[in-house]
Amino acid sequence: MRSSRSWVFDIGCAILAFAASAMLHFTIGTHAGHQTLAASLIVAALTALALPLRRVWPGPVFLWTAMVAVVLAEWPTRGALFPVALAISLYTVATTMRRAEALVAAVLVAGIVFLVFGQDGTLDQSLVLFAIVCGYAVVPTAAVLAAGLYVSTRRAYLAELRDRAQRLERERDQNSALAAAVERARIAREMHDSVAHHLTVIVAL
Repeated sequence: MRSSRSWVFDIGCAILAFAASAMLHFTIGTHAGHQTLAASLIVAALTALALPLRRVWPGPVFLWTAMVAVVLAEWPTRGALFPVALAISLYTVATTMRRAEALVAAVLVAGIVFLVFGQDGTLDQSLVLFAIVCGYAVVPTAAVLAAGLYVSTRRAYLAELRDRAQRLERERDQNSALAAAVERARIAREMHDSVAHHLTVIVAL
């Protein structure tokens, strides 16, 4: 059961992703026309639409975000991608899913960013531009992936510590209950011996 705080935070992430993408498309739309700007904003809204559900379905939300990001990078204006939603969904995959799935998602994100930044036709002419585009695609993706894996590892470590503390507490309670049962048995045995002794004395008298 999710808390209202997590819902508010995820909705805020969706609004942030839409606002970042809208700012980029507003700049592009001043040169491309109002129709292109409106279409870009619609696709940008679709990109951020699934982010509030990222903790419920991290895999499907990532695939949806990646698919819409590819559409946004090619239509209606080529190269119009501000990958905030991709970064958020990749971070969610890295923190909630297996490491192999997170690596596959990171490769997919890096490929999308590489295609967006490298579709201007200059990569075949300069190795420097190729290296720059690779840096834009790989370095931010690797940073997001590393942050997500770090958080995932830390959460697993803290969960293990909590489980160990609960296990030790249960063992302590069990030992306390066992010690109390042994003490009760000892007291009952002593009382039985004392009563038997007194009865023996009374019978003898």
